[in-house]
Amino acid sequence: MSVKISEFGKLKDGRTVMAYTISNKTGASCTFLNYGGYIQSVIVPDRNRKLTDVTLAYDSVPPYEENPNYFGAFIGRNANRIADGSFTLGGKKYQLPKNDGGFNNLHSGPDGFEKRIFDVTCEEDGNEVHMELMSPDGDEGFPGNMKVCLTYTFSDDCALTYRIQAVSDADTIANMTNHSYWNLNGHDQGSILDHTLMIHADEFTELGEHGIPTGKYTPVAGTPFDFREEKAVGKDIAAEDAQIALGGGYDHNFMIRGSGMREASVLVGNVSGIVMTQITDQPGVQLYSGNFISGPKGKDGAAYGPRDGIALESQHVPNAMNNPAFENVVLKAGEKYDTTTTYRFSVR
Repeated sequence: MSVKISEFGKLKDGRTVMAYTISNKTGASCTFLNYGGYIQSVIVPDRNRKLTDVTLAYDSVPPYEENPNYFGAFIGRNANRIADGSFTLGGKKYQLPKNDGGFNNLHSGPDGFEKRIFDVTCEEDGNEVHMELMSPDGDEGFPGNMKVCLTYTFSDDCALTYRIQAVSDADTIANMTNHSYWNLNGHDQGSILDHTLMIHADEFTELGEHGIPTGKYTPVAGTPFDFREEKAVGKDIAAEDAQIALGGGYDHNFMIRGSGMREASVLVGNVSGIVMTQITDQPGVQLYSGNFISGPKGKDGAAYGPRDGIALESQHVPNAMNNPAFENVVLKAGEKYDTTTTYRFSVR
C-alpha cells in the first residue's frame, strides 16, 4: 500500500488543493481532496480485470467550487434537509440558511464542510488519509465549537472505508455522511437504470411537502421501494406512485434492518460486473437516483446527466431534530460522535 500526494489545483482565493491517492497491490486506487474531504476517484477492477473509475467527480478545482450535485462531498454538520432551516435546542431556536428552494436547509447550507480546507496527515507507505477540521460556534448557524475528524482507508481487497468522529463543546446537531455518486460501469458510461440494487430495508420514510419526511415509516412491500431482492434500479422508477412523484424518482431514506456494522445495500454494474457492498453502522441509507444531475462537465470531459449516477448515503432520517418520531441527532456537549461506513468492491 502507498499514499501519493500531489497538487490538484488552486481555489479562486489562491489556496492550494492537494490530492491524496491510496493505491493497493492490484493497482486499484482511491483519491481524496483536502478541499471538502472529497472522494475524487475510486478505480477498481471489473470482471475482466480492467481498472474502472466508478465515481462521478471533476478533474480540476473550478467545478468543485460550484458542484451543485455535491459529487463525492463530505457533508456536515447535517446531511439532507432541515425543514424551514430551523430547529430548537435547549429552548433556543436556531435559524440556518434556506438553500433548498427557499424552503429548507440542505446539507448544512451553502458553505458546508464541502467548501472547507482540511488539515491532512498520512504515511506514504500506509493506506490511510486522516483529515481534521475545526467548525466554530455559529458555523452556518449551528451551535458549539466542533472538532471533526474524517479518516479514509483503502485495503488490498478493495474496501473503501470512511470514519467520521466529532466532539462539540456545546449541544449541537451531528448527522454526517459522504455524498458520492456511483456508476459501476464507469463514471462516464451514462445511465445507472440497468444497475441492480438490493437494500436490506423493510421500511422507508414517507416524504411530505418539499422533501421533508412526514414521520411515517412505510412498508416497502408492494411498492416501487421494495429492494429486498435485487432488481434493476429503473424497474419501478417511473411507476404511478405518489412518493415517486414527490422525489422525481428515488430520493428517500430507507431504514436498514439491524444495528451496528451490517450490510446495508448491494449495487451491481450490469456491464462491468463490479459489485459494491455497503456496510454501515448508521440506521438509514438515503437512496438518490440522480434525478436532477446537471452542471459542469466531469472527469475526462464527461457530460453527466440525470440518472447517470446513484447515491447511497449512510445517515440518520432527514429532519430528525424536528420530528419526535425519529431517532434524535443531537450531539451533547463533550460526547463523541463516531460512525463508520465501508464500500467493498468485488466482481461477479
